[in-house]
Amino acid sequence: MYCIVCGQNSEKFIFKKILSEELVLDWGLTKKQRRKRDVKESMFCSVCNSSMRDRALAKGIMKVKTFKGVNNLGDWVVNASRARLRVAEINYCGNLHMVLSGLPNLILSQYSETTLRAKLFNWLKGIKKEDITNLSYDDDSFDLVIHSEVLEHVYDVDKALSECRRILKPGGVCVFTVPIMIKRSTIKRAEIDAETAKVRHLLKASYHGSGEKNNLVFWEFGGDFVKDKKLEVVYKVSSSEVYVFKLVKEMA
Repeated sequence: MYCIVCGQNSEKFIFKKILSEELVLDWGLTKKQRRKRDVKESMFCSVCNSSMRDRALAKGIMKVKTFKGVNNLGDWVVNASRARLRVAEINYCGNLHMVLSGLPNLILSQYSETTLRAKLFNWLKGIKKEDITNLSYDDDSFDLVIHSEVLEHVYDVDKALSECRRILKPGGVCVFTVPIMIKRSTIKRAEIDAETAKVRHLLKASYHGSGEKNNLVFWEFGGDFVKDKKLEVVYKVSSSEVYVFKLVKEMA
């Protein structure tokens, strides 16, 4: 029960039911499929409360930017700080942020701000609102870009991935997770009307997270998403359909 995020021995990883009944119906999940996704989003460390997804993303980060003798994300942060890695965290990456915040060259942004309280909090903390499809950062700015469960809320996924690649330095890596059902094909739940710029629902509106309207789900990703976007799986827990992907900016 060693936790790769906090580096402590957890008494146990705690399972909880996470998915709402409405979301289960929206996705048409079987009991077995629901269990897999509840496992992915829970199995919380009793010390730092990191989920299975958090720990998978941490392993992905440590695999793409390696340092000798590193056994947990805290150790990785110490080494990454010495190496002066510039890291863009697009949206809070769960309980990883608490550890990643130790990086002196970490830039955190939020893709959406649901409430006035959130806007005020981010303003006071100096956290910028950034559209992942139109980032304000310069070309070739970061060694590592990280985001988790963001792309399903973005209609123009190609533009989002292109922007992540653009801001990476040559040889830099984007590491991210999305909710995915490998044995299914990708489903488009909504789109943006080109003329009116308004959302057009193709299926019943579905929301993740807080359930707020700006957490609308545009995509339910399937196995074709990995092939079409030419993504590499850097870490996975197949039994719970936890996949961490990487996108590399080739050296010039």
